[in-house]
Amino acid sequence: MTLPTGDVSSVGIGGLTLGGGIGFLVRKHGMTIDHLLSIEMVTADGRLVTASADENPDLFWAVRGGGGNFGVVTAFEFRLAPVSTILGGAMLLPVTSEVLAEYFDFSQRAPEELTTISMLMPAPPAPNIPPHLHGKAVLMAFVCFDGDAAAGQQALKPLRKLALAEQLAPMPYLSLYQMTDNGAAPGSSIARSGFFSSINNAGIDTIVEAVHSAPPMAHSMIQVRPLGGQMARVEANATAFAHRSASLMVAVIGGWVAPEEALETRARVLGTWEALQPQARGVYVNFLGDEGTGRIREAYPGSTYERLVAVKRQYDPTNLFSINQNIHPGR
Repeated sequence: MTLPTGDVSSVGIGGLTLGGGIGFLVRKHGMTIDHLLSIEMVTADGRLVTASADENPDLFWAVRGGGGNFGVVTAFEFRLAPVSTILGGAMLLPVTSEVLAEYFDFSQRAPEELTTISMLMPAPPAPNIPPHLHGKAVLMAFVCFDGDAAAGQQALKPLRKLALAEQLAPMPYLSLYQMTDNGAAPGSSIARSGFFSSINNAGIDTIVEAVHSAPPMAHSMIQVRPLGGQMARVEANATAFAHRSASLMVAVIGGWVAPEEALETRARVLGTWEALQPQARGVYVNFLGDEGTGRIREAYPGSTYERLVAVKRQYDPTNLFSINQNIHPGR
């Protein structure tokens, strides 16, 4: 039994849950918030309240995607999902417009048991990556197939014919996180991200060009998360996370070690995102940086934001909890 969480083991359960929770089981078992049964929370005026589908339902709706805007959550109650052995690992694909288009198409047709999270980046000098690929642009697809291993191998055939290398095997679900932890080290970075219903040929070309033009050992990547499946079966207005119909989430990420790399990295990330943003339809609040109130509104489309404001006014009318992606009680 497990809880669908994020993509690295260092992600905190509090922030993950309050923002939504998109990880390696999102297509088979949905988001973290889809398994939340209740919360216990201390409000701005010191009250201890419980929220669930039956008790304070508006607050329960708001904390499933609305972030830490309403109080201090001191307990979560979750429903777990049966997950044991998965077919997991990584596949390396070349970064071309044709391959990326095929990967996007494949990800929407794949069985719901299969979730992939992919990094387009210069291949790091890791022991499990062939030396001749080190520093070269690759699409590194981390694979989680929660089902029969033979069925998983069959489902992955369209990707396998494109692969430069692969490392797939039946494994405990938690072992997948040992493969991603090396990429979770803290450091200086900038990111821009959004949800997409699709990405046209010009957008695909933008991604490919950005990956190939990055310095060979840059601390940069473009992350792609195909969505759908169980995540999309929940009504958009059922939780404060309202992007249920999105097909893809894309994040342009740039990191640096030396301070003199910062300016160039920021320019590269922002330039790539400027080209992609016209096709984006909203943003995941857990991936937002300090990007302004307009971007917070993009995280809560339609009437979602106004409904969050109403809950904020009830539980935190003075905006005590404001050092966050803030839902202001006055607007």
